[in-house]
Amino acid sequence: MTQTPTSSSKSDVNGKLDEVCVAVCECGVTKEVTFRNLKNKWARCHKCNQPMRVKSNAVSFISTPD
Repeated sequence: MTQTPTSSSKSDVNGKLDEVCVAVCECGVTKEVTFRNLKNKWARCHKCNQPMRVKSNAVSFISTPD
């Protein structure tokens, strides 16, 4: 048995795919991309042609000692 996703869950996923994040290269180049762009093709630096790292506004779940 498989459940078909409801239209509200599809719109939630589509909304998250359109969120903007920043991709940064080691050489210092930054680029604003969406998760939809990353899903289709990973961001590469136009200067050095290396894969870029994505910086997000994620909250760390690791607790740090005081």
